[in-house]
Amino acid sequence: MSTISKVNWNLIFLLVGALTISSALADPQLGVRAFIAEVMTPVLSGQSFWIFAFLLLLAACIITNFCNNLATVAIFTPIAYNLAEVYGGDVNIKALMVVLITICSMAMATPAGSTPGALVYGNKEWIPGNYPLILGMICVAIDFVVIYAIGLPFANFLF
Repeated sequence: MSTISKVNWNLIFLLVGALTISSALADPQLGVRAFIAEVMTPVLSGQSFWIFAFLLLLAACIITNFCNNLATVAIFTPIAYNLAEVYGGDVNIKALMVVLITICSMAMATPAGSTPGALVYGNKEWIPGNYPLILGMICVAIDFVVIYAIGLPFANFLF
């Protein structure tokens, strides 16, 4: 048996396809950044800092699971900065950016979110059936709660 036949080609094609498509979403010509800013500005304006941060981080957390982590950071960083500027002086922008980047790196619910997510989905021998989706959603939910409840207050304290 040759070495090339031992390669998990399904996994390779899943990685290439998912990461290529999701990275394309960060292209400014596509208009995803403008659309998200247009939708989120009226929702987030006038909210308390904690609700503002919760909604912004929740949107980033959901989108990062369907879009590449770096693409999500590229989309949400300028949006978060501009919204924080509009919001006013109560927003600790440094703490918010640290937590936002951390949230955007926690994508395990779908194969498009991250390379480890695609590896988990692509290897059906180790994790069969719907387990990658179920376990990925549980991990993302736990990560979000911990980052919001512990990480954001700690980042506010540090910065």
